[in-house]
Amino acid sequence: MKFSDAIYKRKSVRAFANHEIEPDLIMRIKLAIDSAARKYKDVQINVVISDYCRKSFLAPYYIGIYTDGSRRSEINAGYVLQQVVIYLTAIGIATCYQADNAIFREKDYMGREMTIALALGYPTGNMYRSHREIKRMKTDKICVYKEEPNTDMKELLELARVSPSSYNTQPWRFVVYSNRMHVFLKKSRVKRIANMEYVNIGIMLANIVIGAEEKWIDIFMKEQDELREKEFGNNEYILTVFNKNGDGRRI
Repeated sequence: MKFSDAIYKRKSVRAFANHEIEPDLIMRIKLAIDSAARKYKDVQINVVISDYCRKSFLAPYYIGIYTDGSRRSEINAGYVLQQVVIYLTAIGIATCYQADNAIFREKDYMGREMTIALALGYPTGNMYRSHREIKRMKTDKICVYKEEPNTDMKELLELARVSPSSYNTQPWRFVVYSNRMHVFLKKSRVKRIANMEYVNIGIMLANIVIGAEEKWIDIFMKEQDELREKEFGNNEYILTVFNKNGDGRRI
């Protein structure tokens, strides 16, 4: 399965078979964790995977990420974990994001805190969905259009729209031009949602990058100082996604 297909087919699974993943496949999963790109290369996170767990927990395996609590560190957490999630989906391993997890210690050896965990294993039922089963807000609910987006930008927006998020809140908002879009975080006053906001943003950005690479859409992301310094009420500017092929044509 292509990774871009896995983005749309993946669904959260809460019923896992109680048996081990083959050792060679565990090694491949660990390699996927180690090789996952970081959005902010100057910010460290700690990614760990559990050994096989028996019936005392939801799933037979867990991946956990420790962060320093900063915005960039938590965006990295979501960005890395979603890359791993899409890889697992493509090879037939089911997953479920978990904000609260009893498998891992609250802090690692560097004092970083457990931020997000992922339950994984073989599913007992279907782990895939059809496109019509995706329950997300439409793009016109999360976008302000300044210009008509080109074909590439429309595809990037759809990749972002279908991203998973805590309680399915979809906290991202976009100001869209023909060949670029400004990404904003819609802040929440609900603590359990606010705690995962930057992780959610990282997940969404990973979907854009994964899909763009497979669809040959040439993009880059950059924080624009003039926007970062402005106030946008309940919305926080994150970065801008640029389509290098401004007319929408592919290389």
